[in-house]
Amino acid sequence: MTDAWTSPNVTAYMAVTGNFLDQDFNLTSILLGLLEIEGPHSGVSLATHFLSILHQYDLEDRITRITANNASRNSSMVNEIASMAETFNASTHAIGCMAYVLHLVARDGIKALSEGVSPTTCEQEEPPGPMAIVNIINPPDGLGLRYDSIISHVAGLTSYLQKSPQCGENFAATVKLIHDVPKPTNAMYVLAGASNMP
Repeated sequence: MTDAWTSPNVTAYMAVTGNFLDQDFNLTSILLGLLEIEGPHSGVSLATHFLSILHQYDLEDRITRITANNASRNSSMVNEIASMAETFNASTHAIGCMAYVLHLVARDGIKALSEGVSPTTCEQEEPPGPMAIVNIINPPDGLGLRYDSIISHVAGLTSYLQKSPQCGENFAATVKLIHDVPKPTNAMYVLAGASNMP
């Protein structure tokens, strides 16, 4: 599994974890490496960093699957890894992160309902790669929901309750809100789900 991100102080990182079953069939996860990434976050650069971490443990030819979010750069990365590592096949061994897929489906579904746009007319930034998701939302049903309005109201309520101790204390007895962050790995669906009153 791998993830790359930029910290608040604008330093880019890549982490690679190894996940395997031990001799007693217990799932084991270990951090293989955490690198600072300099230069472009291209598929070639990410693949080179990824393989450099695996090389430290002589694991380049033991990749069975790669799980990453569905960003286009990760599609490029797994294609590059396939060209560099003989035993890795990007089309059958790359797995998208399900939490990220659900986030995108929820976000795009709300946006489609908000704008009255058919899912088949949504623009794609690039042709789908091995990590791409298929648009699985139903056509809008004319509810007139506004994506920006829903998100801003829930996010605004979250911020208000976190900054007002009295309101926050009263509300905390009912539900704890999660403040959304603008990162591709966030889970907007968790934000919306946690905001439901019992």
